[in-house]
Amino acid sequence: MSVCCRGVVSFSDGAADNPSGRLFFYLTPMDETTQHLQDVNARCSLSISEAQLGAKTCKQTDAEDPTCARISVIGTMQKVPEGPQTDKAAQAMFSRHPAMKGWPEDHGFVFYELNIDEIHMLSWYGGMAVISREDYFGADLTSSTATAAASWQQQQRQ
Repeated sequence: MSVCCRGVVSFSDGAADNPSGRLFFYLTPMDETTQHLQDVNARCSLSISEAQLGAKTCKQTDAEDPTCARISVIGTMQKVPEGPQTDKAAQAMFSRHPAMKGWPEDHGFVFYELNIDEIHMLSWYGGMAVISREDYFGADLTSSTATAAASWQQQQRQ
């Protein structure tokens, strides 16, 4: 019988000033979460609340309130292959979690990436939005549209 597994893990999509959107993890096979991903089911989700990011808008309400945005990233967890991709994963993880560089070598830590299928996002009243992999990676966060959308969302919360 396969059971659902959960765990608390750190992740990174790159340096704070240069995010890629690719979600990397640094996991040990000693952890039950990693064991489940390797032996039972690599399909998983990662949930992130705007409250975790220190958003001022969530301090005035509960993290489960629809005005405090949250996402669930759904996909398949896979080991990052040795080579240039490992270097990219290491750079991403260690830029946001520098203490990981000193974690014990004999614990067998390995880089993983969540290969995203889709994202479920709730950012206001009216229901969940499903964002495709293509739309997620195709988003232009530097465009005036992204700026306008963020501004509109901020106005709705005031």
